[in-house]
Amino acid sequence: MSKKNELFISRFGIYDDTGAQSSIWRLWISKNDVYFTTRPLSGILKMSLHESGHWHFSFSSEYTAKRDVPNQARHLEKWNRPEEINTGTDITLALRVIVPKSELRKLKKEFKKEVNWILYNTDKSAIEITIFLSKLEAKISEWPGKKSMNTFLIDKFTLPNGETVWIVYMYISLSNEYRQGLEKYRNDILLKGAEKIKNTENPRAILIGSEPDGSRKFVEVALN
Repeated sequence: MSKKNELFISRFGIYDDTGAQSSIWRLWISKNDVYFTTRPLSGILKMSLHESGHWHFSFSSEYTAKRDVPNQARHLEKWNRPEEINTGTDITLALRVIVPKSELRKLKKEFKKEVNWILYNTDKSAIEITIFLSKLEAKISEWPGKKSMNTFLIDKFTLPNGETVWIVYMYISLSNEYRQGLEKYRNDILLKGAEKIKNTENPRAILIGSEPDGSRKFVEVALN
């Protein structure tokens, strides 16, 4: 996909009152296709939500071209658009991003571009950012999950085909077992690539998983 055909839509991130922050995540469109990545992976990996319903997580074509990787080999995972969250709602829960408070870090350089910042002002252990897609027929008075999930709106925009993309967030709690698993994952990564990571500004890793409802989940992990 040529960058000149991309329409950039939204950047968002999380910060606290000490100045520590998450990665900056970004979402953009090309025609009726939605793309999503995080700044440390920009130009390398991205999530593609195609209007056709064929979705995938892949290396970017630019990244693989530089390494002579066949285009068909760049897709790491493929799946179909999940079913509606409830029959007849015309709303799809597409993606989740989990950012534990423990993974916020102070950065040496300030990011100059416009970002929708979420202030971390709760005693919950994480923030979950959720991306919904709603069809033109969907009856939504405000935004998905406002009452049922206690979500807050970050951003929204409408695709040329009339579908609306909603970016919302809510506070969640993580179990001790979950947090211990993140710590183990961090230590394992550091053990394998300590020297390379040491020389990287704001090193981050992203855990990727799937949910029973068919959506995909990203969990941000700081490596310093």
